[in-house]
Amino acid sequence: MTDHDLYEDDEDDFCCGRAYGGSRVAVVSTARYHPALDGEAVDREHMWPGSHCVEYVRRVLGEASGAGGQRTGRDARVEDTPLGAAVQAARAAPAPETDLGGLWFSRVARTVSHELGHCHCLAHCSYYACVMQSTAGMAEDVRQPPYLCAVCLSKISKAMVPVSRDTEEQMVLDRYKALLRFCEGWLGVAMFAGYHAWLEKRILALQPGGPEIIEISD
Repeated sequence: MTDHDLYEDDEDDFCCGRAYGGSRVAVVSTARYHPALDGEAVDREHMWPGSHCVEYVRRVLGEASGAGGQRTGRDARVEDTPLGAAVQAARAAPAPETDLGGLWFSRVARTVSHELGHCHCLAHCSYYACVMQSTAGMAEDVRQPPYLCAVCLSKISKAMVPVSRDTEEQMVLDRYKALLRFCEGWLGVAMFAGYHAWLEKRILALQPGGPEIIEISD
């Protein structure tokens, strides 16, 4: 960990983390995550999970297409999904300005998770919303989720446990429960509140007889 900017080379503007997966070594900078540097580039209202709320997605798609953000398809029912629960929990959390230290920590924690993923030989994810996605700047960085998508989670699970579906599912469940306990100490921070709600729904779905959840976030 360092509180100074990182640079790949003389042509690089900056990077917030760098990992050397084969050597299991990573470095993360906290500098650019300082809330005092947000300015107009960071939309705090739509940091994850707010980056997945329907109003924001429609607005961004409308701006990109020139269509004004009008509805172009049917709405999916989201009230009982992990992502829907995350959005609602984050909205109910205190405003980011009430705990800037917690906001700063949540950003650093997500990048540490990303770089640790590289140390386990995960590449950047191009499949779904995932903590292993690459980002091109701070505005995009804060919109990324703290969790692994199904593809990357399957990769890391198979790398860490014997080849057994039952063992793999138990590892995922144990991992989610440990993350849930950690988030319980940070429910005043929107990202952790949202992640806590997301984890609760995922744990419920993984229990015997749990509800089937179909949720694709890309």
